[in-house]
Amino acid sequence: MNWCTLSQTKQDRIWSEVNQLIKWKPGSRCHHIIPPDPYRVFDISSAMSSKSGHDDVSEVLSDLETSILKAFQLCTGKNDVMYALDWQHDGYMFSPHQTMPQDEFGDWPVPVFPNGDYYFFFY
Repeated sequence: MNWCTLSQTKQDRIWSEVNQLIKWKPGSRCHHIIPPDPYRVFDISSAMSSKSGHDDVSEVLSDLETSILKAFQLCTGKNDVMYALDWQHDGYMFSPHQTMPQDEFGDWPVPVFPNGDYYFFFY
């Protein structure tokens, strides 16, 4: 089964490393994240606006999920695993090369597009 919940000990260790790596201080007033080089930022705000020509935001989010999954697969080997962290919620270990389960809303256990939380995907 893909998407295995991480133990609290494992989550705590990974979060400690993440916080040091990206210089993030969760709970502070300004949550500026400083990713290490190299990194890429993708701005999808124009696709989410009503002026984008997309009548259905779910289509944009589905395209985003497909693109991110392909990127994860290109960055990992068939037997590699990734971590998906959702601040103040369960974290997971998963393989982007296996079936990606979805919940009743069509989302992964940790969705690609944040719903107000901080999500981190690491390899």
